[in-house]
Amino acid sequence: MKTNPNDIIHQTFSQDMAGGIHFGLTKREHFAALAFQGIMASGEFYSSGSDMAYAAKSAVLAADILIETLNAEDKPRSLENPGDPVLPSRGEN
Repeated sequence: MKTNPNDIIHQTFSQDMAGGIHFGLTKREHFAALAFQGIMASGEFYSSGSDMAYAAKSAVLAADILIETLNAEDKPRSLENPGDPVLPSRGEN
């Protein structure tokens, strides 16, 4: 099954004061938010002198790469099938 980055997760419906309708976060937005949270939680972000825009762009890039990787998988990896490595080796794409 392919991951569509524009699919809505935790579908909700709300309307704001200006009449705008909102249905919830997309998978891409959710993945980016999780990545951004991790970037902000790491002490490395602050010690490197990076700015917020760089952190946000990095989070979106990480989300896009995660979605591409999920979509590239032909089948789910399983610990029950020892022929399938659980994690790629460093440097392997």
